[in-house]
Amino acid sequence: MPRNTSYNKMINFLNTTKIEKGLVVKATLTNTVYQTGTKISDEQMDALNLHKHETLPKWNYTIRP
Repeated sequence: MPRNTSYNKMINFLNTTKIEKGLVVKATLTNTVYQTGTKISDEQMDALNLHKHETLPKWNYTIRP
């Protein structure tokens, strides 16, 4: 199966996701290549208004202004 078909299926799946409370997901595919290995200091991390969720806190969090 070509990769493009797999990406299209996943984007379609995400874009049709809805919940009872009204969340609607909008997903697009980008071909941008991002630099890896960027490090931030502990001070920069602490400066984020990061609120971890109880379920899978390393993956689920909210960043507030």
